[in-house]
Amino acid sequence: MQIVVNESRDLVALHRLVQQIGPFVHHLCFRCLAQDMPNASPLVFPNIKTLAISGIGKWTSSVFRAWLDIPPSHKLRSFDISGMKGLKTSFMDEFLLNASSETSQSTLQHVNLAWTLFDSNQLSRLVARHPNIAHLDLTRNQLILGSEYVKLNQLSQLCSLVLEDTLVDDDVVQDMEETWTSLERLSLTRLTGLSNDGISFLLSKLQCIKWLALDDTNIHLTSLLRIPFRHLNHLSLQGCIAVNNQVMDTIAQEATELTRLNVSFCTQITDVGAVQCLVRLSKLSILELDGCYKLTHFFLQSVKALFTMAPSNQAKPCLKYLSILDITYSPKIIHQLKTFADEQGFGVHHKWTVMSRTDQELSVGEEPSVCVIS
Repeated sequence: MQIVVNESRDLVALHRLVQQIGPFVHHLCFRCLAQDMPNASPLVFPNIKTLAISGIGKWTSSVFRAWLDIPPSHKLRSFDISGMKGLKTSFMDEFLLNASSETSQSTLQHVNLAWTLFDSNQLSRLVARHPNIAHLDLTRNQLILGSEYVKLNQLSQLCSLVLEDTLVDDDVVQDMEETWTSLERLSLTRLTGLSNDGISFLLSKLQCIKWLALDDTNIHLTSLLRIPFRHLNHLSLQGCIAVNNQVMDTIAQEATELTRLNVSFCTQITDVGAVQCLVRLSKLSILELDGCYKLTHFFLQSVKALFTMAPSNQAKPCLKYLSILDITYSPKIIHQLKTFADEQGFGVHHKWTVMSRTDQELSVGEEPSVCVIS
């Protein structure tokens, strides 16, 4: 069973309910709970595999222990304490690093430590204690020295890494070559400290990458063209001012597996670059052009032509999977949007000026049992 606990005012009733089903819970998510715990014993989850606690930045180590009694981290598969800056170093040592059970094999694969006070020494011990980590989020961990990221080379199973708002230099990037070559998913949003040569080196080593985010990164045109587009299915370059029609043309030619492209606030893009991607990227389902203010009525007319094009006149089915087209803050075409959307079977979300296909059917797998408490 999966439990999602949102903000709840009646903590006594919450405690009583969750306590009864604790042994059956495998996935637990706490969001925005109060600091004060009812005068009762901690909630026990002996069989939990996934633990996520978010939006509770004021929770301290003592509050955590008062709320939850869960197995040591080496028995978990997923652990998310993003934004939990109130947890002390001693608690992290006791629970996550779990020195008392170093002889036990760790099953932990997914770790989210974004916006916490995790430090360099703890990172070294994390890598040694949980060598099977496959997904790691270290967003804005300012206590980790850049040189310590080299320790990630020891995680042989690592395939997903988030280093948003992080400072690393060229030497560190070169020393992390083993890490880059095995990654399938990488987010370097607002990464700082790298030269253009350093970024180019990093991108050239992404041999297995399928999901890449470089939002708001100071990346030059020459480095952008080094991105390994061939196997990408998700690419986000939001706010990268060097993105222009040349980059869009390269994406259109090489990123044939792309299903989502975000080039919002890339203000050099014009109608020609945007249309090229729509024409050639036959698997594209989401295109985000938010803030691309150079788009004109020609772009909308081109999209309309692609929708009405007879299948026999095209080599590939253009726009077959397109479900979301985001053209927020495009003043030159905003007045034509409603008419265009009605003609093409889109619904318009006026607040964000996002068009979504109303005739799209999502194929969703069977969901596990979920209990949502608010």
